[in-house]
Amino acid sequence: MFKETTLEALISGSRKVWNLKDWLDTTGDFIVEDIASHTDDKNILQNFDFSLSFMDIYYRALTKHLANNETIFNSCRSLLILLDISEHLLAEEYLGKIVRMFGAKSENLNINFTLYLKSQITLEKLEYRESNDYFLQTLRDMVGKTTFNERFYLYLEWCNLFTKAKYYDITERILVEARKIIPSNSSMVYSKIINQYFLINRNTPEIAMNYCAELLNCPIETLNFNEWYDVYLFCGEYYTTRKNYEKAILSFSTSNSFFIDKWRQYVEKINSLQDFIPRTDYLEIKERLENKILELVSDYHLHYTFLLNSLKSAYDEVKELSNKNFNLAFADTLTGLNNRRYLHEQFEVLMESAIADGVPLSCLFIDLDNLKQINDKFGHNLGDVSILWASDMIKGYFKRSDIIVRYGGDEIVVILYETNKKIAKNLAEKIRKAIEKKVITVHEGQEIKITISVGVSEADPSELNDINLLDKLIREADKLCYIAKRKGRNRVVISADEDVNQKDDNG
Repeated sequence: MFKETTLEALISGSRKVWNLKDWLDTTGDFIVEDIASHTDDKNILQNFDFSLSFMDIYYRALTKHLANNETIFNSCRSLLILLDISEHLLAEEYLGKIVRMFGAKSENLNINFTLYLKSQITLEKLEYRESNDYFLQTLRDMVGKTTFNERFYLYLEWCNLFTKAKYYDITERILVEARKIIPSNSSMVYSKIINQYFLINRNTPEIAMNYCAELLNCPIETLNFNEWYDVYLFCGEYYTTRKNYEKAILSFSTSNSFFIDKWRQYVEKINSLQDFIPRTDYLEIKERLENKILELVSDYHLHYTFLLNSLKSAYDEVKELSNKNFNLAFADTLTGLNNRRYLHEQFEVLMESAIADGVPLSCLFIDLDNLKQINDKFGHNLGDVSILWASDMIKGYFKRSDIIVRYGGDEIVVILYETNKKIAKNLAEKIRKAIEKKVITVHEGQEIKITISVGVSEADPSELNDINLLDKLIREADKLCYIAKRKGRNRVVISADEDVNQKDDNG
């Protein structure tokens, strides 16, 4: 039985002062309990349309109740498109307009969808606490107006919050109960559930691959292009690590097909906005989203085309010469960063693009300070933890088109595309300061303090044709990193002329 008192307690301010994990855990328990209370009712979902999502219900309601009010209807349509293309800030602006325009007309809808839409916008902004609050308010507004069917739709959408927040155990508890009342068929709802299982198990490849295999038996229309793209890309990476190059090539090729479909759909959605919003807004959005498309296309050319070509070459070689084992592993096993081989292979692609575009390249040589002391004091395991932690921090600051590799034991090299030395230094300073502020707490409350020293080098467009460019960039940046060490560590150096004894404020 649905417990309104528990729902009110979850929404209340006293609950919100909990830490986020506790609050989401309790929310998950509430959802699981509601679903579990209906698992024995064989007729509970007899009128359930398994081909719909909660957003589809909203769109049907808009079409039914607002078709005669073109202004509100167009604003709602534009809002849905903006959400679909992850333009959450503009979506939030249009939601404000809709709320002001709705007035009494909102009473004509069964559900106050503005609350649900706020849950989606805040989720896109990674504001998990606010998103959960809006989900709960949406659920409260549904009480007495809808059946369990609509609540079930909402619960499946809710799983996206728990998954994005990386509380996979909560998602799994909900999915376990949901599968008890969803038949194993080819419906969209069934595919969405299996896709959620795939997402929460990506860090366990064998388990995730089992769910991929189940998804590959589902009709193509049950997932969107972006979801299929992720599934096939994962399959390609999985088969690559197991040297099954034939399946890897097929998977990567299919993922690229979905990438192109996703890109085309993106363009269509941008173009469709001009039918629903003022031209000034459309032109502003169009310019920003076109830049986003260019970034996607750049990523496609720099990474996936190269990966496909490499896999194809390896597969042909293995097929012709069975006694030769061609290693395609580009990843460092400890940090997950790319390794030196990836750097030397991919740099040529990056350099050719830079020559064509007439843009500079920069290099960061990053060295962890005092790693030997950490190893001596805490042991090599915690030394490895320090490297892994710093690597995770560092890689979050770069674009996909940049090359980030673990160059040596405690050394990381980054090649930045279309970046001069000044911009590279500013970025390195941001990273240095972020790492400096953090500590790692280990056993018995002891803390490990990590800092980095960074050398920065640059190649302007006139230097890009040098066949030894990569070695020169790294050698220069390494030399400057050494100067940073001599100056007292925990700093960024861009010139060998800097006075070693000069006092600076990087401390």
